[in-house]
Amino acid sequence: LFTSMIKLKEIIEELPEPDYKSKMIINNQSTNDIIKEISQSNKLYSHQGQYLEPYFKGSNNKIVNDIYDFMKYELTYEIEPDEQQTSRSPIRILFDNYDGIGIDCKGYALLSAAILKAKGIPYKFRYVSYNALKPLHHVYTMAYINNEWVHIDPLQKSPDNYEKKYIFVKDVKPKNKNMLVRMSGIG
Repeated sequence: LFTSMIKLKEIIEELPEPDYKSKMIINNQSTNDIIKEISQSNKLYSHQGQYLEPYFKGSNNKIVNDIYDFMKYELTYEIEPDEQQTSRSPIRILFDNYDGIGIDCKGYALLSAAILKAKGIPYKFRYVSYNALKPLHHVYTMAYINNEWVHIDPLQKSPDNYEKKYIFVKDVKPKNKNMLVRMSGIG
């Protein structure tokens, strides 16, 4: 069993204390509400990646794989109930996880996006559905490296493998004037 070289305990010891605020995603908790909240949280908290950036070194490919390994092997996944969808900052997510509170796909996406932004790697959020009867119900981050988009989702196989087949998809790029994202084809 492979485990990440980057350890949560080491990172926690160096991070500033989080504000311990959570934002409940209210309205009707539709897919659009969740997309809007993730976009707002990313804009508000992505600067926190600066505290995590020093732990992720090397080529962009290595950084993406290290982010995946860190989230897969150092963090605990926990699905939030539909009626209690929340949004937390990346630092808060790490402190909560260290204290035994799991992280859901929204948290993984916000955490990986903050690190990618700090490293200057273009990214976008991918919302998918694996079930034709459910709306978009899962989110993960896509990083643009080596002239292609690769997924960073610890609930799937590593970024070196093909993405899990989805039925519906919606990609949302962060609104950041300083980030240039090149794309070719459909996406």
